[in-house]
Amino acid sequence: MDYTKIKMKIEEYLSILERLLDKNHVPGISDVLDIDKKIKSLGRVAIKDDSILKEYDKSVNANELLDRNRPSRFRASSLLSIEDDNDILDRRVKLTTMKIYLTSFKEEIELRESIEEKSAKLEKIEKRTKEEVAEAERRSSVLDTKNLGAAIELIDILRTELKTRENSQNDLIEIKRQLKKIEAFIDSTKKWLIE
Repeated sequence: MDYTKIKMKIEEYLSILERLLDKNHVPGISDVLDIDKKIKSLGRVAIKDDSILKEYDKSVNANELLDRNRPSRFRASSLLSIEDDNDILDRRVKLTTMKIYLTSFKEEIELRESIEEKSAKLEKIEKRTKEEVAEAERRSSVLDTKNLGAAIELIDILRTELKTRENSQNDLIEIKRQLKKIEAFIDSTKKWLIE
């Protein structure tokens, strides 16, 4: 919804109402019906709330002006084209009521615009937060993987060292066995030499 255009239309209609309500101007029935039609049309497009539009229609009741000024065979006074002060006052009251509703429409539109802007900002923040959480989880996973990789590397080093130690121990055992053989040979040679 293009709130800027709607607000411009509302401002345009408010200025028409101001002109019609000017104390030097006598609003005609067609003036009242014309602006009423425009406001209803705008309300259907911008407000889209049937209850508010029905309330507006009931409060303004511009069609009453037509009913009152149609010639009737029961009202001889309706044939006269003379407008009395009450008719003019009634039109001014209807125009003032229209102005009040139009101002409330404007406030409603501004409120909706503000809500949409804030919703859009919140959606951006939510999206950014989700992205940051995903990035943090990814980094945590990478860190865990690196830690596991380092642990595996340490285990490999220790295993290699352990094998080296094991080989060294086996070598020592072999050396000891060889030494014992040499000692046994030396002892037997000593015995032989002594005998």
